Amino acid sequence: LSIHGVGGNIGDVLGPALTGVLLLSFSWRGILSIYAAVPMFLAFLVFWAFRDIGQTGSRDVRSAGFREQMSNTRLSFKEHPRLWGIMAVAGLRGMANVAFLPFLALYLGLDDELGLGNASLGLHIALLVGVGVVATPVTGYISDRVGRKVVLIPGMLGLCVLTALLVPFGEGIGLIIILALLGTFLFSDQPILTAAALDVVGEKVAASTLGVFSFSRFVLAAASPLIAGKLFDAQGIESTFFYISGIYLLGTVVLLAVPLAAPRGQDEINH
Repeated sequence: LSIHGVGGNIGDVLGPALTGVLLLSFSWRGILSIYAAVPMFLAFLVFWAFRDIGQTGSRDVRSAGFREQMSNTRLSFKEHPRLWGIMAVAGLRGMANVAFLPFLALYLGLDDELGLGNASLGLHIALLVGVGVVATPVTGYISDRVGRKVVLIPGMLGLCVLTALLVPFGEGIGLIIILALLGTFLFSDQPILTAAALDVVGEKVAASTLGVFSFSRFVLAAASPLIAGKLFDAQGIESTFFYISGIYLLGTVVLLAVPLAAPRGQDEINH
């Protein structure tokens, strides 16, 4: 899961840097027009690449219907209450992340804050994500060997502390160091949380369980940018960063209380 996530991280690295460079020559409307066309091409690419997925098994095996899938998923949550805790942690993490990235960009770019140029802003965001390209598969590998919590708890605590440190040290070399350290944890914990859920559920309900996780994460995250925006307007970016830091801390507390299952195949990996 972590290695697959690297593909998205590479795009996240190139995107801000490329956007910053393009803004030197194009208006933001022109760039949005270009970006709007890209998903249309990707839709055909995905259709071609995924055309045989789900058709490689025996044709005699009956696929579970929607009602059966959801019934099995409800049963899985009933049999494994820890899934609710993992889902809560994933939701809190989503709340923090969806508020952090746009308000970090505002902090870097607004004249009333750091006032960085477009190219410099893009490079700072690329630094944040670029570190994640390297850190994500490494942390995923470590979690397979030593357990999910050993990686997740320091990561969540690190996000909490580093986000708060943006208030006193959020410029110059301090900003660069904090962004690099944030990149180590910001993108690496979601694949591990997903793996923690898959350690609990069976293969038959893996996709529907992850669908429930994604839905709950989106529901919890929907209001977070609005809250962060209200805090930003009322008290400035400092209150927004402290709000995000507090969510990471709450997620850490919940995670400490959730008993996670051992990674599947850990005995084979350790040997």
